Amino acid sequence: MTEIINSNQDAPESQPAKPVRTLEALLELYKQGHRNFSGSDLRGITVDIVDKEIKYIDLRGVILTGANLTAVVFSKSTSTFKVDLTGAIFKDCNLRLANLSYCRLDQCNFNNADLSGANLSSSSFRGSDFIKAILQNINFGGSSDFTASDFTGVSFLRTALQYAIFTAANFSGANLRSATLAGEFKQADFSGSDLRSAKLSGTFTESNFSSANLSSASLTGQFSQAVFCKTNFNNAILNSFTAQSADFTDANLQITQITPTSNVNLKYCYYNSNTKFSECLDPVASGMELIEDEIESED
Repeated sequence: MTEIINSNQDAPESQPAKPVRTLEALLELYKQGHRNFSGSDLRGITVDIVDKEIKYIDLRGVILTGANLTAVVFSKSTSTFKVDLTGAIFKDCNLRLANLSYCRLDQCNFNNADLSGANLSSSSFRGSDFIKAILQNINFGGSSDFTASDFTGVSFLRTALQYAIFTAANFSGANLRSATLAGEFKQADFSGSDLRSAKLSGTFTESNFSSANLSSASLTGQFSQAVFCKTNFNNAILNSFTAQSADFTDANLQITQITPTSNVNLKYCYYNSNTKFSECLDPVASGMELIEDEIESED
């Protein structure tokens, strides 16, 4: 019986192809089993050259470490055309002004890549890594999916993260100062992140904001069961803010004034003796529960 070989699993990564300059060359070498195109110069290539009858391009596992992909276009005007780049490596790539919309980019490596001005709309990036990537002036719209993606230490200064799914995404240590976060951020990790003057609206249920700086930030939406341990809310604005059963132990809740129309719900939230409150916020009247500090007892 003839054995069927999966070229994606048996790609000769130890024998990289020579750096290529055209999409035609890349596709031809990929068909031959090559996967490693590190250092290639593919500036401005576009899938518009592909035959109109072709509706799908398989480039799973392609390696483009250090490649120049400035202004590359991996999408056509029609959303029916798909490029599958699952598991691709774009580490250290120049992807400035790239159009990666309507693509599948799950479990990709974008670490240290420059994606300034890129279009990431209407694509799937589930489980992809963007550690230390440059993500300025990005188009995140069009229902893109970044579930479980890693943005550790990334700067989103004055960036709009909206109209996309960021469930269980990792933003720990990220610079989100003056950023706009609107959408699905359930179970996301913002621990140690800089969210000063940021605008948060949407679903942040069960998210982790431990040691985050939310000073002067604006928070609207669902924050139930979120963790705000050691979080700084100094001068933050809470409006239509629901945080039932959230953890505010050791937090600084010296927020701006709460009015009857603020619709702040803090029922069953936890706090301890180290939690700081502003005069306008009465934890008992708000339905919060005091957690006694643990004292080590001697046997």
